[in-house]
Amino acid sequence: TATEGSQSEAEEPTATEGSQSEAEEPPTSLEESPAEEVATDTAEDAEEQKDEEVAVWQQAEPSPEEASSKREKVLRGLVDHLLAQRDQERHCALEAEFARAELERRIGAEESGRPPAPTKGAQRKAALQAERKVAAEMRKRRQQEDQLRSLKERAQLALKEASKTR
Repeated sequence: TATEGSQSEAEEPTATEGSQSEAEEPPTSLEESPAEEVATDTAEDAEEQKDEEVAVWQQAEPSPEEASSKREKVLRGLVDHLLAQRDQERHCALEAEFARAELERRIGAEESGRPPAPTKGAQRKAALQAERKVAAEMRKRRQQEDQLRSLKERAQLALKEASKTR
């Protein structure tokens, strides 16, 4: 019957399963050292993996149009990934360059005995403080001039009144 045939097929190992169990057995030679065993095991594993990949590729051979579209998709994905990786590495390189330049600037300032040059933010803050200071000084001068002018006017009025009373 059909069910008996499918059961017997399920019990039989496939060609790939049999080859895996045979390839995984360690070599039986007594002359090989443990290091040689590891080397041969890894070499056999690599060959086995290559054989499996080739078998998979051969079994799943698409039509030429499908293959080219799949290749294009894979290549586009790979190119996009590599471009993103390149951009990220450039960004990291720029950050490292800025950090290096800042450290060199600070080290140079410490060696020369003068304080390090301020950063852009510190320069902007210092400029705003200087503007405020200049504005406060100008306000103070204007107030002093106004007070002096009003004092002179009062003195002149007092002088005019004194000259009238004489």
